[in-house]
Amino acid sequence: MRWQVSAVIFLVTASAVTSESDPKVCFSSGCVLGTTSLGYHRPYEAFLGIPYARPPIAGSRFRNPEPTEGWTGTKDCTKPANICPQLDTFTGTGDILGDEDCLYLNVYRPLLTNPQSQRLPVIAYIHGGGFLTGSAHPDFYGADYFMDNGTVILVTIQYRLGALGYLCSGDSASMGNFGLKDQVIAFKWIQDNIMKFGGNPRLVTVMGESSGAVSAQVLMTNPQTRYFFRRAILLSGSMVSDSSIDQSPIKQFRNYAATIGLPNSATRSTQDLTEDMRKVDVKKVLNGSSEIFTKEQYSVPYKFCIEGRWPGALLQEDPREVWKKGTYRHRSWMMGVVANEGTIGIELINNETLLKGFNENLDENLANVLEVDVKRIPAVREFYLGNSEQVDETNKIGFLKMLNDKLFYYPFYESVRQYIPYGSNKGTPVYLTKFNYQGSQSYTRKIFGLPKDHEFGVGHADDLNFLFTAPALFPERFPKDSLDAKMVKKYVETFVEFAITGKPLNGAGVRKCNRVNFDPFCDYQEFRRKTLEVKLPTDIIEQLEDVEVVVTNSFDTEMITFWKSLLAK
Repeated sequence: MRWQVSAVIFLVTASAVTSESDPKVCFSSGCVLGTTSLGYHRPYEAFLGIPYARPPIAGSRFRNPEPTEGWTGTKDCTKPANICPQLDTFTGTGDILGDEDCLYLNVYRPLLTNPQSQRLPVIAYIHGGGFLTGSAHPDFYGADYFMDNGTVILVTIQYRLGALGYLCSGDSASMGNFGLKDQVIAFKWIQDNIMKFGGNPRLVTVMGESSGAVSAQVLMTNPQTRYFFRRAILLSGSMVSDSSIDQSPIKQFRNYAATIGLPNSATRSTQDLTEDMRKVDVKKVLNGSSEIFTKEQYSVPYKFCIEGRWPGALLQEDPREVWKKGTYRHRSWMMGVVANEGTIGIELINNETLLKGFNENLDENLANVLEVDVKRIPAVREFYLGNSEQVDETNKIGFLKMLNDKLFYYPFYESVRQYIPYGSNKGTPVYLTKFNYQGSQSYTRKIFGLPKDHEFGVGHADDLNFLFTAPALFPERFPKDSLDAKMVKKYVETFVEFAITGKPLNGAGVRKCNRVNFDPFCDYQEFRRKTLEVKLPTDIIEQLEDVEVVVTNSFDTEMITFWKSLLAK
């Protein structure tokens, strides 16, 4: 979406300590030299910018990734690598950030006494950013909080974005799904090499947020990744959505070719057009992505596509149908949301120019953003906007709830509902979370310039502050004795425990998610702030704040009924 939360790219220097005793690991591709980071509570080792695939440059653009050829000697992996090409959408400058030589991953591990003999569980993280922006750079996904736990190895993965990652011609000329295929190659690298870092290749958990969660769920259904990971954690994203698959990729492919100025884009063969695209300057490629972004009128511009029966194909069947039928390897998994995912729309409602343009063709724009037939939009407006013919101050909260429900909560609900008839009864349960804690740091406030007491609540990506450090945005980490630090510990431990045992921390009070307990929804853990009243000896009542995790199954059944009925028509 035009106003989707994007990864903010200000690359600053990560704090690290380098010395002659820096860690060194050798594996099938070669040797890498890492560094020791000071960490939050404890130091850890970081290996930054490890190549997992050949650079997808020149003739390799718009082609499937190939494993790295390796290197001789010892590669310096003490500094972050290039991020993948993207426009700097945060500052509005339109600057090009990154380089096409960007298929790298980072490995973080606790200080181990004997890494060769230890086998720690592994969490492999796929970043979000709407398939347009984002990176694995430690200035946005720092490992301090996970490393404080001391019992898990963290891998963060970069993959191609925008047109470079997802442009699909509908045939073998530009097969598409390149960013997803990059992730597959990265997981193959983990299987082949993580043992040398002290990790257990048989105990890998894929974890993703937003579009990263969409990718992770697709990988769960794919036969090519059947044995690449054992568990999955999906946060604020689901492929069980109308916006995850491009139903007419050739149309977008030819539109894109015309946008970047290729002649006869409507009639020339896809093979010829793809060959020409490989020669276009990367800035032109990205500007074309930006124009497609605008032309798509607020819908997700780049999606997965269904490929044909050609060599190198990854998605030959709609993964949403595979999920619905249950015809894939079942795994224990977790899925979570934040309280108000609809905050992705704040830029629109707070920008007078954007909102005016949106309202000028409201029904068409709502149909695009919701991926719903325009004939059904009047019913949507009545349900969320009081039947108003414009989005304004009186119904802006309803507008954000509409985005929250259709793009996140309804797919969240459907992912679980479709899974439980076959998955939960085979020893592969699903566990659910909701993050509803407002901390002193917030992506929602930072990106949209909101005051601390804003009215929108805990927004999309706000939970990331309690999983990763992001010094480019939030230079100061939480004070170690703060309420925020307590929430970091609870939130991280929940997922680390799941990666180790297959059950989240504090999961003992959660009933099994099956058809019997799906009423109105399965139990989930809600992370939130609580207020305690303490009576002092002077009879004065003092309010103290703490953090808590409560178990509930409360869900908006009216919303579910509405969307079920609307989409069934």
